[in-house]
Amino acid sequence: MKLSTEDFVLLPGYAVIVVIGIIGNFLILAVLKRERYMHTTTNFLLANLALADLLTLLWCIPGILLKDLITHPNGVLGDILCKFITMQHMAGISLLVAGLTLTLVSVERYNALVNPLNASLRLTKENVKYPIVAMWMFAFIFVLPLFVFEDWDEMQNRCIMLWKKPSATIYWSILTLIVFLAFVLVCFCYLNIIRGLYFTKQICAESLKCCSEEEMQAKRKIVKLSITITVIFLVCFFPFVVATVSDKISAEDVFYKIAFFLVYCSCCVNPICYAVQSTNYRNAFRETIRKRSTTKQTEQAV
Repeated sequence: MKLSTEDFVLLPGYAVIVVIGIIGNFLILAVLKRERYMHTTTNFLLANLALADLLTLLWCIPGILLKDLITHPNGVLGDILCKFITMQHMAGISLLVAGLTLTLVSVERYNALVNPLNASLRLTKENVKYPIVAMWMFAFIFVLPLFVFEDWDEMQNRCIMLWKKPSATIYWSILTLIVFLAFVLVCFCYLNIIRGLYFTKQICAESLKCCSEEEMQAKRKIVKLSITITVIFLVCFFPFVVATVSDKISAEDVFYKIAFFLVYCSCCVNPICYAVQSTNYRNAFRETIRKRSTTKQTEQAV
């Protein structure tokens, strides 16, 4: 299969982000499983984000191979591969979960900081599993039509979506609306949090106990980390939404390929952000790596 210039440039990039992302997100899951002091509502949501990113990167490998490096099979096998591998619809599920998780993180931080006394709105370690399960179920149901209508076309020698234009327009319009509403909700939550933390100083003042300076610094760090990973996701994901919705941009265009690449970039940068901005994560990463190294040395000695 003939590769374009941009394919030669992007393929090594894919290899780098897949390796870094898989190691980094696996390390996040290992840290949150091992370190009980990290078991907070926000961290459980970040663990769900890490799982979604990890699955996205794992599905990236066979999809890239089929699209760029291997001759695509025909017939029934070609149809199955289009539905599950080539067009990355499995990754679409986990990407949608990642976006919904980041939206829920902003809402959780808003309720915890701006409305700390309203217990009915708070997510806890006990009930956070319910919205997490709901997000995965919604993402699967939303992406399901893509599995149904995607097939391999031997005449055009590519995967095509066998649905009429009105259906496609409605589907992608709904996706655009979901992204837009999520963006508005995230902006509303974080703008109110920033206003309460830095301008009106109402955050903590409305709670039962006054915050110390250390507690305020900790809250600001959490907010900065949450905003950082959310902005990175939006910046990386927005060009792909534009490329997907637009009728004038095909999968062979340079813009589409770069937008597609940026989506996967968003899946590998979160562990780096945690290590740079969060002292707890940085220390937990070091401790987990140290324990694993010690365990391996002990096994080799035995």
